[in-house]
Amino acid sequence: MYIKEISIDGFKSYAQQTVVSQFDPHFNAITGLNGSGKSNILDSICFVLGISNLTQVRATHLQELIYKGGNAGITKATVSITFDNMDKNQSPPGYQDYEEITITRQISVGNKHKYLINGQNATAQRVSDLFCSVQLNVNNPNFLIMQGKITKVLNMKPVEILSMIEEAAGTKTYDIKKANSLKTIEHKNSKLNEIERVLKEDITPAIEKLKQERSAYIEYQKCEREYLHLHKVSLAYQYYQCDQAVQKNKSGSEVVEQEHEGYIKNIEEIDEKISELKNEIKNFEANLKNSENDDEMNKYEADLKQIRIDLAKLNSDLTNIKSNINTDTKRQNEIKKSIKESEKLVETKQSKLNEMQSNVEVLNNDLALAEQNLKKAQQEYEALCCGFVIDEDTSQLQTIQDQLLNTKNKISERQTAVKKAQIKLDGAIKESEKLKKELQVDTKNYEDAKNTYETRKKDHDLLKANLDALNHDPNKWEQLNTRRRQLNNDIYNLNEKIQQTYSRYPQLNFEYKDPEPNFDRSKVKGLVCSLFKIKDPKFSTAIETAAGGKLFNLVVDTDKTGKLILQKGELKRKVTIAPLNQIRGYPPTERVVKAAKDLVGYDNVHTALSLIEYDPVYKTLMEYVFGSKLVCFNLDTAKTVAFNPQVMTTTITLDGDTFDPEGTLSGGSRGERANFLAKISELKQDSEEVRLKQEEMSKLDIDLRKEKEISIQYSRIKNDFDIQVNQLNLAKINLEQTSHHQKMEKINSLTEEIKTQQEESENSTKELEALKVKLIDLEERVKNQGKNDIEKEKAKAQKKIDDAKKNFENKQQSSSQIQHDHKTITLEIEVLRKEINGFNEELEKLEQNVNNLNEEIESKSSQINEMKTQEDKLLGLYNERKEIIREKHRVLDSKSKEIDRLVKEKNSIELKIKELDHRKSDLKNQLKNSEERLDMLVRENPWIEDDRKLFGQTNSIYDFARQNMKEVNHRLHELKNRKDKLSKQVDMRAMGMLAKKEEEYEELTKKRQIVLNDRATLETTIEDLEKIKKEVLIKAFESINKDLGNIFKTLLPGAFAKLEWVNRNSLLDGVEFKVAFGDVWKESLTELSGGQRSLVALSLILSLLLYNPAPLYILDEVDAALDTSHTQNIGLMIKKYFKASQFVIVSLKDGMFNNANVLFKTKLVDGVSTIQRYEQKKKANNSERERDTYAALNDQTNLRR
Repeated sequence: MYIKEISIDGFKSYAQQTVVSQFDPHFNAITGLNGSGKSNILDSICFVLGISNLTQVRATHLQELIYKGGNAGITKATVSITFDNMDKNQSPPGYQDYEEITITRQISVGNKHKYLINGQNATAQRVSDLFCSVQLNVNNPNFLIMQGKITKVLNMKPVEILSMIEEAAGTKTYDIKKANSLKTIEHKNSKLNEIERVLKEDITPAIEKLKQERSAYIEYQKCEREYLHLHKVSLAYQYYQCDQAVQKNKSGSEVVEQEHEGYIKNIEEIDEKISELKNEIKNFEANLKNSENDDEMNKYEADLKQIRIDLAKLNSDLTNIKSNINTDTKRQNEIKKSIKESEKLVETKQSKLNEMQSNVEVLNNDLALAEQNLKKAQQEYEALCCGFVIDEDTSQLQTIQDQLLNTKNKISERQTAVKKAQIKLDGAIKESEKLKKELQVDTKNYEDAKNTYETRKKDHDLLKANLDALNHDPNKWEQLNTRRRQLNNDIYNLNEKIQQTYSRYPQLNFEYKDPEPNFDRSKVKGLVCSLFKIKDPKFSTAIETAAGGKLFNLVVDTDKTGKLILQKGELKRKVTIAPLNQIRGYPPTERVVKAAKDLVGYDNVHTALSLIEYDPVYKTLMEYVFGSKLVCFNLDTAKTVAFNPQVMTTTITLDGDTFDPEGTLSGGSRGERANFLAKISELKQDSEEVRLKQEEMSKLDIDLRKEKEISIQYSRIKNDFDIQVNQLNLAKINLEQTSHHQKMEKINSLTEEIKTQQEESENSTKELEALKVKLIDLEERVKNQGKNDIEKEKAKAQKKIDDAKKNFENKQQSSSQIQHDHKTITLEIEVLRKEINGFNEELEKLEQNVNNLNEEIESKSSQINEMKTQEDKLLGLYNERKEIIREKHRVLDSKSKEIDRLVKEKNSIELKIKELDHRKSDLKNQLKNSEERLDMLVRENPWIEDDRKLFGQTNSIYDFARQNMKEVNHRLHELKNRKDKLSKQVDMRAMGMLAKKEEEYEELTKKRQIVLNDRATLETTIEDLEKIKKEVLIKAFESINKDLGNIFKTLLPGAFAKLEWVNRNSLLDGVEFKVAFGDVWKESLTELSGGQRSLVALSLILSLLLYNPAPLYILDEVDAALDTSHTQNIGLMIKKYFKASQFVIVSLKDGMFNNANVLFKTKLVDGVSTIQRYEQKKKANNSERERDTYAALNDQTNLRR
C-alpha cells in the first residue's frame, strides 16, 4: 500500500486545487525554495493521517491550516490521498477488494471537519484504525522523521535512545502486563498497609509501652553503662585530635620554612636574571644606536629622498611641459584665427585697391584730357596772336577761310551719311515687318520646342539649386574619416595603457553585475582612491599611508545597495563596502591642529584632509578614511607632534613612516604601492581623454553618416543634373533649328541694325547741325573780321586758357589725392602680408616647439622610469637596513618585556613570602593552644596516660575511623537526658498485660506473611516478564546495532559505529553511541564534527526503520546538516536498501533528490504554491564499489525479512 496521488485544495499555501499525481512506489523527492510550500505537502499527508499534535504540522489550531487562516475568501481546506492497494498482503483489514483507497479530510472555518473513505463519510476513529492496521499511527509516528529529528536524537540521553529501541522491538506488551501485575501488588500492599497500621497504631504501641515500663530499670542501667563508655571515647577523641593538631602544626611549620627558603632563593635568581638582561639591553642599545647612525643607511635615505625630490621635479616639469604644449596649441589656434582675419582684411583692401585703380585710370585720362585742352587753348591763343585759328577736328593752324571751306565739305559728307543711314533703316524696317508677319503663321513646332526647352530649363535650375543647397565638399568625407582613424588609434593606445595599469594594479578594476533589473549604477560611487585628488604630488606616499586599506573600499549610497552588491553582484574578489549613510568620520579638532602647528611651525604639519581635493558630497567619507591623521615633513617633526600631550594624534611622514600615540612606529617598503595615487591620477587623466576622444569620435561618426548620406544624395542629384544638362542642350538645339526661331533671330538682328542706323542717323544729324552752327559762326567772323574782333577772340581764348588751366589743376589735385590713398592702402596691404608672414613663421616655430616639447616629454618620461627603477632599488636596500633596525627594536622590546615579567614574578613571590610569614605565626599560636589543651586533659583524666597508645588503633574501642564522633557526642547528649528521665520512672503493673498483647501481635504477623507471599509471587511474575522483555530487547538491540554499523560504514567509509549498554548489569540505564575511525574509538560524540554526528543519528533512525519496516516513510530535510557526498550516499542507500517501502522526502540538496525516481519541485507564484513533476533518468551504470556495497546490504535485508 503506497501513495499514488494527493489532491490539495485550500490547505496552507495551496490556495487552489493542486493535484500531485504519479507518485513513485519507492522513492519520491520534493524540493524547492524556502517558503515555496514543499513541507506543506508532508503536512497535508499528516493531516489526512489524522495527526492530533498540530505542532508537528507547524500550527496551533486547525483553522491555521486553511489558506491564510480563512481570511482570503477560502473557508475550507481539503486534502485527498489515493493509496495503491494492489498488494493484498499489505491491505488494511476489510479493504482487500479495493484496488485503490481514497481517504479525504476536510476542515472548515469554525473547526468543522469530516473524513471520507472512498467517498463515504467515516469517523476519525475508523480512519485511525485503518492506518494503525498498516503501521501508520500518525500520533506515534515512527515512519515520520521531521526537521530536527536528527538533532533531537543527538541530544537524547541513553535512556531515551533505549526507549526508541524498545518501541521498535515492540516490548510495550510486556510493559502492559507488568503494569497489570503492579496494580495487583498495589492492592496487596493496601491490605498489608492495613495490617501494618493495626500493628503500628494499636498493638505495637501497647506492647511497646508495656515493655518500656518493664524494662525501664533495665534500660536505665544500660544507658548509664553506655554513657560512661561513650564519654570515655569522647575524651580520648579530644586528646587524639589535639595531639594530631600538634603534630600537624609542627610539620606545617617545617613545610612553610622550606617554602620560605625556596622563595628567597627564587628572588635571588630573578635579581641575577634582571641584572643580566639590563646589561644585555645596555649593550644592545649601544649597538642599535650605531645601526641607526649607519652612514650607508643614511646615504640610502638621503639618495632616496633626493630621487623622490627629483622625481617630483621631473613630474612637475612634465606637467609644465604638457601645460606649455597646451599653451602653444592654444596660441597656434589664435594665430590661425588671426591669419584668417588678416587674409580676409587683405582681400577687402585689395578689392578696394582694385576699385581705386580703375578710378586712378579715369582720373589720369581726365587729367591728360584737361592738359590737352589747356595746351590746345594755349595753342589757339598763340595762333590768334599770329592771325591763325586752330581747327577743332584736325588741331591744325588754319586761316578762317580754310576752316570755312573744310566745314562746308564736312556738312556735305554728313548729309550724305544721313541719307545712307535712312535708306538702310527703311530697308531693315521693311524686312523686319515681313518676317513678323511670317512668324504669325509658323508657330506650332516652335511652341512645342520652346515648352520642352523651358521644362528642361526649369528642371535644370531646380537640380542645380538642390546641388548648391547640399554644399557638398568632395574632400570632406576623406578628411573626417582620416580624423576618425587617428582618434580610433589614439583610443586604442590609451585603452592599452589603461589596461596595462589595471593589470599591474588589479585592485583598481572593480566589476560587478547589476543585482536587479534596471539597477541604478549611479548608486555605486566607485573605489575611495578614485574619489579624491592630491593637491601636491609630494604628499602622495603620506596620503596613501593615511588611507591604508580603506583606499580600496567600495563606496555606495546606502547599506541596502551594499547588501545587494554583496549578495547578487557576483563579485570576483573580496571587497569592503562603505555605505555613505552609515559611515562616520572623526576629523581633528581645531584645538589639536592649532597645537600641532604651534609646536613645529605652520608649514611643517598639515591635516591629511587639507592635502586632497574632493566633491563636498564625500566630506563624511573622507573624514572616515583619513580621520584625524596629520602629515609631517620628517621623522623628528612627526614624533614630536604624535607624542605631545596636547595633540596625541597619529602622524605620518612624507616617506610613509607612521607614529602612533600608543608608542607604535611603522613604515618601510611600499612595494607596488609606491606612487600609487600618481598612477590613479594618470589613469583618471587617460580615462577622461578616452571619454573626450570617444565623444569626438561619436560626433565624427554622426558627421560621417551625414556626409555619406549627403555624398550619396549629391551623386544621385549630380547624375540627374548631368542628364538634365544634356537634355537641356538637346532641347536648345532643337529650339534653335526651328524656322520660327531662326526668323526670330533674324528679326532680333534687324532690330539691332535698325537701332544702330537710327543712332547713326541721329549722330550724323547732330553733327550736321553743329557743323551748320560752326559754318554760320565762321561766315560771321569772315564778314566782321577786324582789330576789335581779334581782341575779343584773344580775350575769349585767354578765358578758355584760364578755364582749362583751372580744370587741369582740379584734376591734378584729385589725381594726387587718390594716388596718396592708393599708396596708403598698398602700404597697409604690405604690412598685413608681412604680419601674415610673421604669423606663419611664428606658427612654424610653435609647431617646432611643440615637437621639441613632445620629444622632451619622451625624454622626461624615460628619465622618470629610470629614476623609479633606481628608487625601487634604493628603497629595497633602505628597507633591508630598516628591517634590521626594527628587528633589533623587537628584540630590545622582548628583553624589556622579560624584565617586566621578572619584576612582576618577583613581586608575586614577595607577596607569597608575606603570606608565609602570617601562616607561620598562625601555626605557632595553634601549636601553643593544642599543647595547653593536652596538658589539661591529662590532668583531669589520669587514665589517658595508660590508654593513649590505643587511641586511633584499628579494632580497638578507640578506633575513631569506624565511629562518627559527631553522632557519638549527639548520642552522649541523648543518653544523659534519657538516663535522667528513666531515673524517675519504674512501673511493675504492666508486666501481666504484656503476654496478651504479644499473642494478638503473633496472629496479625501471620496474616501479614500471607500477603507478603502473594506479593512475592507477583514480583516473580514481573521478573519473568522483565527477563522475556530483556531477551527480546537484546535481540532487537543486536539486530539494530548490526544494521547501524553497516549503514554508518556505508555512509562514512572507513568509520564504524555501534551501540553499547551504559551498564550491562542494568539495561534500564540505557545505551550510548560508540564511533571508531579505523582502529581508534572515540571517547564521545563531541569529538566528531557536526556532519559526522548527524550521520550517526541518521544511521540509528534508518536501522530502527529497517528493523520493523512500514509501507510509507516521510523524511523532512533530514540531510540539512550534511554535505553533498553524504547526502548522495543516503539517497543511494534508501533507493537500494528500502525496496519494500515508499519514501517521500523533502530535501534542498541535489545529492539526495537526484537519486529519487520522481522529483516534485515547488514554486511560490503570487503567494500561492505550485508543483511540477519531473521523472528522473535512470543511471546507466553504478561504480563497482556501489554495486558490491549495496548487494551486501540487500542480502542482509532479505535474510532479516
